[in-house]
Amino acid sequence: MSTKKIAIMNIVATVSLLIVLLSLSVFSVWTALLNQQAISRVGASTGAHNLAELARVQNMIVTMIPLIFSIGVLLVGVSFYASRLTRRKIVEASKAEIALLEKVVSTDSLTGLGNHYAYQGSLANALESARSESSTMVIALIDIDEFKVVNDEMGYQYGDEVLMALGALLYDANISNALFRLSGDDFAIIMSHTSLAEAALALERLCEDIRRNPLDVTVSIGVTGPVSGELSHELLHMRATLALREAKRRGRNRLLTFEAIEGSVRILSPEKTRAVRRLLSEGKMQVAFQPIWNLATDTLLAFEALARPAADSGFAGPQEMFDTAEQMGRAHELDLVCIQAILARAADLPSDALLFMNLTPQTLVHDLLTGAVLLEAVTKAGLNPSRVVLEITERSIVDIAEVVEKAKLLQVLGFQIALDDTGAGNAGLEMLSQLPVQYVKIDRAVVSNALTDRTARGVFVGITTIAHESGISVIAEGIETTEMLDFVRQISGQYVQGYLLGRPSETIPEIGTLQNLSPLTLAGSH
Repeated sequence: MSTKKIAIMNIVATVSLLIVLLSLSVFSVWTALLNQQAISRVGASTGAHNLAELARVQNMIVTMIPLIFSIGVLLVGVSFYASRLTRRKIVEASKAEIALLEKVVSTDSLTGLGNHYAYQGSLANALESARSESSTMVIALIDIDEFKVVNDEMGYQYGDEVLMALGALLYDANISNALFRLSGDDFAIIMSHTSLAEAALALERLCEDIRRNPLDVTVSIGVTGPVSGELSHELLHMRATLALREAKRRGRNRLLTFEAIEGSVRILSPEKTRAVRRLLSEGKMQVAFQPIWNLATDTLLAFEALARPAADSGFAGPQEMFDTAEQMGRAHELDLVCIQAILARAADLPSDALLFMNLTPQTLVHDLLTGAVLLEAVTKAGLNPSRVVLEITERSIVDIAEVVEKAKLLQVLGFQIALDDTGAGNAGLEMLSQLPVQYVKIDRAVVSNALTDRTARGVFVGITTIAHESGISVIAEGIETTEMLDFVRQISGQYVQGYLLGRPSETIPEIGTLQNLSPLTLAGSH
């Protein structure tokens, strides 16, 4: 029933009740007047006619009072029923509106499947049911292989068609009713009362159906099921994520169970996952700043902000903290907490110093951190985006094309980009060929080994040469000895950073103090 009809029923019920009360009042006054008239007439004359009239009036009163009372009771009853009906209709309408709102909030608008919000709740409920019923359940994470290439070559409209087609295939496969699109080209399936073997068989058939689809795409799938003992839904998701990641690393277009790789991967303890959740909830993070120096002028170029967990956080350091969050699929959330903590200290920075901040590739490509969100946060902190250099590590880049695209968007907004840990992985040179970064930070291990190892020296010189030819500035990390510093000078290094030149500190020294005490002046001549 519509809100308008419910309002009309309320008005009718109220008016009915008023009519009853008004009718009884009018009748009471009227009968009182008739009685008064009759008594007056009797007083004036004791004739038989007047006595008969008095008797007629009294009989009429006696007859009308029950009738009026019955009508009043009927109208009051109608009013009460209408009021109850109105309240019930309002409750039903509210429930329907709430149910509709919940469906909209928990549904992916493109595919009609559940979204990430629905997945989190459904996974927790399914795991709890499996425990209470001592039954089995399986989750599968599905990722379209090289979906970024599909978007680039065929257009985003075609990409949307692929996503909708995959959603339809999942539904038609009749594997489970719990189907979700988490984000981008990431899908998930929750299969209750299903063994791992049964799920793997059904998913292999799904893979074959996808391969035969006219859209011509393949998928990688990571699968896992719960084990005995304490296991949170986050840990269960992490196991499936690790299996999916390994499936893509082995060449994509395959299904892999976590149980098949369990012996070769590190499983997080419940204590570590609780520690990450606590960090995300409380938002407490310590921030230290390490200087980056200009070799040509012996002056300060920038500070790199390093977010660290507190001593009582349960983590040995930031690397373990981020490794844990990454395996839980929450590295992007942790990155945001770190960025907020760093920007809260932005006012302490010298006005002419750049600010280097680290971003994981997972955060860069996640929908949670858009360029507009980062730009607003930096602006509120009183910084111009041109003063902010976002460091992207090459160590954990999986989809280079997507990372490059998002980095270019950030550059358009005014941010500078640095490729961190260059030389530590295989993505560095490919990134340099696709993305015009402003800075390259050569990994500490490469710098250290270059002193004694010919191959490492070749890597260092090669990165430096390519960067210089491309107009990219080079920062050598991990300078801990004067020998390392002198070596960098000889190779025409531009900028340096390391313990020899200033340890990370929660206190930002005055710029004059850094210049006066600059170890560059003491470490060697130009």
